[in-house]
Amino acid sequence: DALVAMDVESPGRLDTVLVMDYPATDLGSPGNLRVPLIVNSPFWDRLNDGRIVWSSLDRDDVRVHAPDGRLVLIVRSDAWRKRAASRADGEVLRELLRMKLTALGGVVETADGPNVVFPDSLPSITAVRAGPDNTIWVQKMGSVESIDPVAVNAPGPADAFGGGTWDVFDAEGALLGVVRLPARFRAMEITSHAVYGVLRDEMDVQRVVRLRLDRNELSP
Repeated sequence: DALVAMDVESPGRLDTVLVMDYPATDLGSPGNLRVPLIVNSPFWDRLNDGRIVWSSLDRDDVRVHAPDGRLVLIVRSDAWRKRAASRADGEVLRELLRMKLTALGGVVETADGPNVVFPDSLPSITAVRAGPDNTIWVQKMGSVESIDPVAVNAPGPADAFGGGTWDVFDAEGALLGVVRLPARFRAMEITSHAVYGVLRDEMDVQRVVRLRLDRNELSP
């Protein structure tokens, strides 16, 4: 996947800023389609200083690129470790796929077909967001049961896999602390005093909410 910049003076001119290189999930071929329960996908955001932060579901780190595309920083954490997916995890994912197909009017039997591919491992991180003062917010994988069904067998949005725990780093990649947001909450924008996003309740009803943010509540 590539990020491109458009010249507002010449809308037809596009310049590639960077290419997000990650291993694509094998979806098979016509007549031999595969139904992977997890499809690898990238996620990214733009910091206020113009740098781009990104990662993908197969990674255990976050890449930071200068506005011209140069890699300038790699953020890592000992807490970011993919874990092996159990058979029980796979069955939960398959049930979520059934729920998704039912809601979309698809062929529900697909979830029980021989082409379903169970994951070997589960992601460690699932989203990045730009915060105030060029802070980098990284969402960690949540419980399998909390995954939004829309994310199963789909190339995104990756944050629908995530949980309520976010690691927060300063502009140089040093860990500031941890923020715990509600389960089933997708953060869309983070300011100095609030986090805006969509909260999905137990009945899958979605609401746009604003959560007050106290920077002193970052836990080490």
